[in-house]
Amino acid sequence: TRGTVEKVARFMGADLVGFTELDERWVYSHHYLPSRDENPPVEIPEGCDQVIVMGLSMDYEMFRTAPTVIMSTETHKNYSQMAALVSSVAQFIRTLGYKAVPCLNDTALNVPLAVDAGLGQPSRMGLTITDAYGPRVRFCKVFTDLPLGAAKKSVDLGVIEFCEVCEKCVKACPVKAPPTGPRTTEGPNISSSNGVLKWYLNGEKCRHHFAKVATNCGICLRVCPFNKGKGIHHTIVKWLVKQRIRWVNRLLVRLDDWLGYGEQKDPTFFWSEKGRKRGA
Repeated sequence: TRGTVEKVARFMGADLVGFTELDERWVYSHHYLPSRDENPPVEIPEGCDQVIVMGLSMDYEMFRTAPTVIMSTETHKNYSQMAALVSSVAQFIRTLGYKAVPCLNDTALNVPLAVDAGLGQPSRMGLTITDAYGPRVRFCKVFTDLPLGAAKKSVDLGVIEFCEVCEKCVKACPVKAPPTGPRTTEGPNISSSNGVLKWYLNGEKCRHHFAKVATNCGICLRVCPFNKGKGIHHTIVKWLVKQRIRWVNRLLVRLDDWLGYGEQKDPTFFWSEKGRKRGA
């Protein structure tokens, strides 16, 4: 059954597909209805304890221009594609006679669901680091009572140990939304989901900066050493990171800086003939 669902999800555009059982800790307590100015509790239909988590990757070259409208365009295109993806997968499941609730960023937290589904690890900047695309992925999900036999699983990409020595996202962020230092169990404000050992992004600083620059920013994704294109040299580096050797990680961060990775690409290059070929 899982194989069938994954095939449908990939046919509809998913780059990553994972399955997990629902952990109620990740479900939002309430949601806001602006038309009624009400905050009713979030209710997931009874029996929908299986979660299909899907990820869509975003264009590497477009994110090299962050923070620009070019990068934001890719983000919004991704959200549009996710809406079609989750709706289609949910409808496929309904035709089989089961319940299905399609969701984007609503209803429950995407990062821990993606982690529970074995699609990546949490990072200092609050995003899920995946093996294939680094942080350059948007997640969506479908809650269902289809018996998938899914259980929590985890992957170890060496992200935690690497983030402990890196902090490139902290240095690059104009408002210092990612935290410095070790992981904690409590965040900086009411927007934090306390009680889990992790790095707590200051989401309020992040959103305020979005409004100020009139884009989705994306600087932290651009500078993250896990944000790379394809290449055997990047594959070798990822293998080294998985060894979780502290001095090697420090060396890799310096090498990343020395080679100029994470530097902003001139947006005009994206529109040039050479830039169009690279983005093809």
